[in-house]
Amino acid sequence: MVVQDPLLCDLPIQVTLEEVNSQIALEYGQAMTVRVCKMDGEVMPVVVVQSATVLDLKKAIQRYVQLKQEREGGIQHISCKVCLAKPPQTAL
Repeated sequence: MVVQDPLLCDLPIQVTLEEVNSQIALEYGQAMTVRVCKMDGEVMPVVVVQSATVLDLKKAIQRYVQLKQEREGGIQHISCKVCLAKPPQTAL
């Protein structure tokens, strides 16, 4: 059923209810995708609600990493030191 739905077909096979709800919230404009760049170059697309706080973003990153590790195997301990940098301002 999920595989045939055009809105949900991009979700992984072992999809969680949280991921389905996030995808629906994205479609309705209630959430946004934040692309978090790791120092090793990996980009993590993390979904948060429009009114998310830094703490919400941190929890979403932890959940993203946890789900990724569960699906791919690997270490289960996550050390989350989030460094948020403001993008450089450009002069117009």
